[in-house]
Amino acid sequence: MESSLLNRITGAYWLRQLEILRFQLGWLGSLGLLALIACLLPGLMLVLPAQQQLQQKTQELAWLNQQPKTKPLPQAPLLNDEQALRKFYRQFPLADELSPQLAELHQLALEQGIVLTAGEYKLSNDANDPNLLRYEIIFPLHSSYKNLKSFIAAAGLKFPTLVLSEINIKRESISDNSAQIKLNFVWLLVRSH
Repeated sequence: MESSLLNRITGAYWLRQLEILRFQLGWLGSLGLLALIACLLPGLMLVLPAQQQLQQKTQELAWLNQQPKTKPLPQAPLLNDEQALRKFYRQFPLADELSPQLAELHQLALEQGIVLTAGEYKLSNDANDPNLLRYEIIFPLHSSYKNLKSFIAAAGLKFPTLVLSEINIKRESISDNSAQIKLNFVWLLVRSH
């Protein structure tokens, strides 16, 4: 009970003090005081959060400065033109090593549920580079879309120089789960010296 009386007295006291201040300042002074308060509030609302952000960023910077310095990663040695060209051609399989890789391609197809029973193969010179050969492969097959997608993805990962150049898909009706497919691959090979 005493605390509520004290609050009322304190509240009444401050109201009385404000009334005296208003009387002493007059109408123009009161207006100036309100304008000052109106300017201070938005300023404080902007300054306090910015000050907290500055303090946080200062702490983060101090923490980063305490971290051990790391050495820059070593740069790959610069290659001259001849070395760069040799490195480029090492990416391609040798033409002499094609048979085992074809066997791996057939095995990969089997693992994905596709049987490559027939194929057309054609070896030709690459028109853009005399050191490369183009081995064109056409596989007619019958498969589901899921198996086909898995086979193409797996072949691309396993053989980076094997490129899918064309694909034709034909299915008899929408309800068919599998389709007749014709895959055209180009395998870039380097000539054996």
